[in-house]
Amino acid sequence: MTGLLRVLCLHGYMQNAQGFRARTGAFRKLMKNKLELVYVTAPHKATAVQPEPVADGTQADYEIERFDKEAAAWWNETSDNVWNDIRISAQFLVKEITEKGPFHGILGFSQGSSMAAIMMALIQAVGALCPEFKFAMLFAGFYVNMREFEDLIRYSGLINARSIHVGGRKDMIVPMIRSRRLGTLSFKKPVVIVHTQGHYVP
Repeated sequence: MTGLLRVLCLHGYMQNAQGFRARTGAFRKLMKNKLELVYVTAPHKATAVQPEPVADGTQADYEIERFDKEAAAWWNETSDNVWNDIRISAQFLVKEITEKGPFHGILGFSQGSSMAAIMMALIQAVGALCPEFKFAMLFAGFYVNMREFEDLIRYSGLINARSIHVGGRKDMIVPMIRSRRLGTLSFKKPVVIVHTQGHYVP
């Protein structure tokens, strides 16, 4: 089908492209006449231990991959050099964008949302790195509290692209205040929406 907006999709921590695609089935069905979603797997292996399930069910839709070779990450907090991991992921995404693009927008979930914001700031700062995204759809994202990211935003300026930031009122993994902070501290005109459930793409 032609005329669809092409969107690059970045999964969350300890997920991968295949799992994220499966977990956004309802969203894909809703958007099938509007968006072409292209999923990619992060270049790093996730190193954290799987969290225990939450008893009250608010996290029921946050299904992570089995902790094995397919559990991926855009960076690991336990890394000796977290920002270097992020740089490697950025280089990987430039290659993916160049080979699989062009893309109109970018969609991220959890850590993938934060990686999307980093990429948009890098592209805006460098210019010739690769084409800019026109919009971002960021679910359960969070502001990266690192000096390097703060310096990047200061250098690039607030991200110009249109953005929507969606978070869950019952999200125990990334509280809604963190999703709101990513929007207000990184984007010029963020639209923030709160849903009533937990850590997932509604």
